[in-house]
Amino acid sequence: MKDFTRLDNLLKNFVEQGTNPGCAVAVMQGDEMIYHGEAGYANIESGKKVDVHSMFSQASTTKLFTYAILGMIYEEGKFLFSDPLYDYLPEWKNTKKYIVRPNGAIDTAPLEKPITIRDAVAMMCGLPYCMVPAVDPATPTLGAMSRQMAELLKKGPSTIEEEVKVMADVPVMFEPGSHWQYGFGSEITGVLVEKFEGKPLREVFKERLIDPLELEDADTFARPRNKDKIVTNYAKKGPGQFEATSDFSTLDAESVPAGARPNLLIS
Repeated sequence: MKDFTRLDNLLKNFVEQGTNPGCAVAVMQGDEMIYHGEAGYANIESGKKVDVHSMFSQASTTKLFTYAILGMIYEEGKFLFSDPLYDYLPEWKNTKKYIVRPNGAIDTAPLEKPITIRDAVAMMCGLPYCMVPAVDPATPTLGAMSRQMAELLKKGPSTIEEEVKVMADVPVMFEPGSHWQYGFGSEITGVLVEKFEGKPLREVFKERLIDPLELEDADTFARPRNKDKIVTNYAKKGPGQFEATSDFSTLDAESVPAGARPNLLIS
């Protein structure tokens, strides 16, 4: 049996030094869990401690599920990574890019080649993140995305399909495939999975990975059977000072559209 005393102490120090309200670590060797450790609080206000079944909001780690499933679909022969995006999302056929003219003026121009599935998956499609409108957008593309998102949010909660559709009208930052830009490619990838599977991404997660792998403490919604396991999200206000923040992933399944952007909850 390996000695994990130092790892135990590391977790405790995170909490005691005010770095984190609560945390958990698991170490696997093959299919065997050889260590799990927990420290701190799942909910500070109630005093509820983190335990081995606590479910943490995974945020962008959710992308790993999306890409793994897209890889499965690829192996089933349903698409090629070189396929143009508009083969499956027609609204992306006439997407343009921003360019800077010799006189410094910013203009738009047609793309030299269509955005491909590879460009989206590799985050080389030229779109940054824009889940909420930017107050002071740093680029024309982010400004255009912010305007599109603001209009969409006026209608209420949106689905990732709706978000991807309206962003097709936004000129991208650069020629697709020429640069890397962390951002909206993951949303495009998620909608592609929905198109191939014919159902919301949240349902695909469950059918393709969560149920087959018997991930009992994993979900994309708060439900009666797991609501008490979900760790509260906190914003750090100072050393040892935390403020609870809202997180759509903790809403009940009935409270958000089935096609809303998924946020994996997993222990």
